[in-house]
Amino acid sequence: MFMCVHACARAYVLSLSFFLSLRVVMYAVKPWGKVLLVGSGVGAYAMGIGMRWRESNVQLVEKRRDPSHELSNRRRCVITSQTLKLLRDLGCTNAKVERILQKAKGWRFVRPDLETIREGSIFPGCADGESVYHCAEGALQRTLRTEYLRFGGDISWETEAFDAFETGDGSGAWSLQKMYGLETEAEAIITTAKGTSLASLVIADDPDRLAVLFDEETGVSPGGRQTTERIFGAADVVIVVGSGLVIHMWHADNVITWRLIRKARREIQDLHSIALHPAIQEVLGSSTSKSSRVLIVPATTPAIKDSARDVKVSVLGDGLLPVDPFEWRGDRARCGVEEASALCRAFYGKKYHRGNVPRLLREVEQDALAKRAAILARDLRDAEHFLAVLPIIDGEDHAHTESAFSQLPK
Repeated sequence: MFMCVHACARAYVLSLSFFLSLRVVMYAVKPWGKVLLVGSGVGAYAMGIGMRWRESNVQLVEKRRDPSHELSNRRRCVITSQTLKLLRDLGCTNAKVERILQKAKGWRFVRPDLETIREGSIFPGCADGESVYHCAEGALQRTLRTEYLRFGGDISWETEAFDAFETGDGSGAWSLQKMYGLETEAEAIITTAKGTSLASLVIADDPDRLAVLFDEETGVSPGGRQTTERIFGAADVVIVVGSGLVIHMWHADNVITWRLIRKARREIQDLHSIALHPAIQEVLGSSTSKSSRVLIVPATTPAIKDSARDVKVSVLGDGLLPVDPFEWRGDRARCGVEEASALCRAFYGKKYHRGNVPRLLREVEQDALAKRAAILARDLRDAEHFLAVLPIIDGEDHAHTESAFSQLPK
């Protein structure tokens, strides 16, 4: 009897000690600090989801009045099964993202008279046989924003960030001066917005940086059945090249979204003077929500300041360097998700030690900068090739085409 009681007591002590050890492990992973995100977008919302899912206090600051801009953002995004995996690892509910996705059908290069140059079903940066989907960037932003808010994230609309500085109380925390008051006790401040004053804390000023100018026109056209079949065939993406212009067309939800790129000139040539197929002319002529602007694409890579080694401010996303400015490959959102995943792995990858925050930020920035510089250089090479009067995209130029369109650096 005594031996039985002793064994039961010993088992109880062991189980209690095991339970206590579990509690110690659980509570050793404490919520990590406060993070301020400046600028909204796919990458920023993905970061916010990953940080909130890991119980950090996250606030996003956006100078737009409200999220209504998401409705008009029909930029094509290419989403792969790997992108969905990264979103799931960050904490996003994949079923909600999958609702807005459409299976990608294929792409075609055509001349202005709709003569097919090349066509295929394997999209850039995607492996043969990998599941590939399309969605509008605005719809993806809206989905990720609702997920971010569902996890308890906070958004300050119509608020502009002006300056960031170390608190100076010995805690190592940073403060953000914004339009309405001051945010304090931040462990990290991350901006993905372009042209913010926060970039001067991290990016070295270079007055000799070069840029390339392009004339850009965009529009949305109702996709008539005959016109759509004539232009797209069995594909859903068509790129018209020749006569010194490139027109990217994407057909989804019975709507054709197009983006026309030309080299910047003082006097813009009228499209009616260019020998375009009547179906293409019909799409351009019947379009709504038309806009035109001069697109400025940086041609040199920015440098990270040496003095930023102790700065808990980071510049990522388009604030660091834009990618996919012409929408030909649709990898801008994918790049933002990958950066968000890399940042969350750096911050939350270890249970007991976060590491040196400025050093982690600089490592993520350098990796993102190297990747974005390679992608942007690829886009500019494509632009130089595609904007020729008579670009060669098949036959003897097959090797160039494969490197310029079909093999995206991963």
